[in-house]
Amino acid sequence: MSVTGFSRYRDTSAVIPNLGGTTEQCFALSKFNASGFFYARNSGGYAMKLDKLVGDRFKERPSDCQIDSHAIMVRGGYIKYMANGIFSSYTPTKRITKKIEQIIREEMDKIDGQEVQFPVVMPASLWQESGRYDSIGSELLRFTDRNRMPMVLGMTHEEAAVHLVREYGKSYTKYPFNDLSDT
Repeated sequence: MSVTGFSRYRDTSAVIPNLGGTTEQCFALSKFNASGFFYARNSGGYAMKLDKLVGDRFKERPSDCQIDSHAIMVRGGYIKYMANGIFSSYTPTKRITKKIEQIIREEMDKIDGQEVQFPVVMPASLWQESGRYDSIGSELLRFTDRNRMPMVLGMTHEEAAVHLVREYGKSYTKYPFNDLSDT
């Protein structure tokens, strides 16, 4: 995706930062986004005005940003703070994430890896078996489903990965195998 400028700025070689640009390009582009002079052209050929993208862009550093990377992401309209450790990801961030995921998939395919997706909600029995159900404090969300089964909202998925290996790897003919979790 390249940037095409109108009137004041005509650098057609610039790259939109969410698709591989540098920090300097991010700062330069964020200054021009608010003016609406740029259009983003995707591979399908249609143009979208950058000021139509969801998320605000700022010329100045937001006062609530304490570290530079956070300030860059907020200034460029990549993320929005919701609560401690919780951010909304806007379109540019989603595109970056998809590109990184694609690179990982390609590398995993080269070594015959397979992608799996573990559930966010897991039976508490897996966590009790690992001993982490009781050792983790109030950070672990515990609840019961409609059948009165204890469940947890998984912070990590080691327990689910162990369960997969235990169920799948019952025979030596299944080994070795590589899996990639995207959760």
